[in-house]
Amino acid sequence: MDDGHLVLTRSLEVEVRAAFASQPRTKGLKGEALIEALSKLQVPGNQTLLSALADKGHEVVASEPAAVLDWVDAAFARWQSHYSLDPELAQLLLKVRPLSAAFACSEDRFFTPGAHALHRLLDTLYEGFAGWSSDLGKTARPAVDALGEVIQRCMQDFPSEPAVDHTLQLLEQKIGGYSSQLERLDAGLIEREATAMASTVARRAIAEQFSQKLGNAIFPGKLAEFIGGDWFEAGVALAKNLGTDNDIWQQYGEITEQFVVLFGHTDAQPKASDAHGEALPHRVRKLLEEVGLSNERAKSAGDLLEYLQLRHASKQMRGKALTPVMLDGQSTEDWSQASVTSLSEAGIELGQWYRIQQPEGVRRLRLSGAFGHASYVVFMDFAGARALRLDVDEFANLLRSGEAKQIDTRQTFSRALVEAAEAKSEWLAAQQSAQAKAREQASQVAEQDAVTLASERE
Repeated sequence: MDDGHLVLTRSLEVEVRAAFASQPRTKGLKGEALIEALSKLQVPGNQTLLSALADKGHEVVASEPAAVLDWVDAAFARWQSHYSLDPELAQLLLKVRPLSAAFACSEDRFFTPGAHALHRLLDTLYEGFAGWSSDLGKTARPAVDALGEVIQRCMQDFPSEPAVDHTLQLLEQKIGGYSSQLERLDAGLIEREATAMASTVARRAIAEQFSQKLGNAIFPGKLAEFIGGDWFEAGVALAKNLGTDNDIWQQYGEITEQFVVLFGHTDAQPKASDAHGEALPHRVRKLLEEVGLSNERAKSAGDLLEYLQLRHASKQMRGKALTPVMLDGQSTEDWSQASVTSLSEAGIELGQWYRIQQPEGVRRLRLSGAFGHASYVVFMDFAGARALRLDVDEFANLLRSGEAKQIDTRQTFSRALVEAAEAKSEWLAAQQSAQAKAREQASQVAEQDAVTLASERE
């Protein structure tokens, strides 16, 4: 296999019959009698096909079909352990095991993964129901009923590939329609989430831009408090109400840079500058009043700057306690160094289903989209309801830790057929290698004993 994509022209028949072979037994249940027995067989989830047939009083299955039945059991076990569905759906799909075995015993094409209608039907079922979860309640029950109907349709004229193929066509239409319905919900869900998070997104964006201008500069305590408080809030208000493509926003940026030029310290000493910024207090007062700050607070900010300018001019700033500017609890230096993980960098794919570990348990959720300059992602459940919002960096961490994992829906049953045969072949090869090694060691010991005995005789 290459990246999960199957080479559909490859038949597994020789590999299966060799890997799952048992003691030669030509007599026993086979042919039409075996197909008839399988058509009436109900197999509990933890029982093999061979043991279920034996429990029903059937004679021992002949060795060739017995190997095929063991392969089908191994393929379903592999499918459910490596490509897990919700346990309720997984148990329901086990009802197809006798039908799979009947096809495998009667049609050579079943040995080519992806070539048989039942392979494609089970692949499609997994892809369509990967996000289903029993904790969704009544809204999700119709999906289970629909799955039960699909299985009943497949059992008609047991075993009939045309019946399965017709069911597959109907299933693909239903699943394709439902997937399109969920996709149509994405835009509205993202828009509502972005609206609800508008203030947070704006604060984050402004904090990142703001911090690029301030960098690692530190300021006198009162000024640092003002910049991280009223001045930052003024920037957020400006961006939300007027946007960032206007003259007043440009003025805001220029004044912020002047704070650094006049009062910012990037090492033990202030920056050297010829700028005096006599008009700075007036510009700050005016801008704060324009964004709606009270006259009293705007005047207080201007007075603070005038006082600091006087101290700066008289060389009285040295020895003054300096502090970094804090924006929403994080220093501007940390903000300026932080970078949002890109979706592609984290391997995050929109429209895909994920298993995400949450305090209440594992949830199966579809990634609807991103917003806020791709800094947040939002998920929906199988019913199309908003389920979860995460910071992109937080989601990337969950993926790295394994607490979140993308659900692989590509040809899962067809791949399980291949993987079951490969696993059995590898196990058999390891057993044969161990036996050969044991024989070789026994032979070496026997040779050594013979040499020792000959030496003693001499």
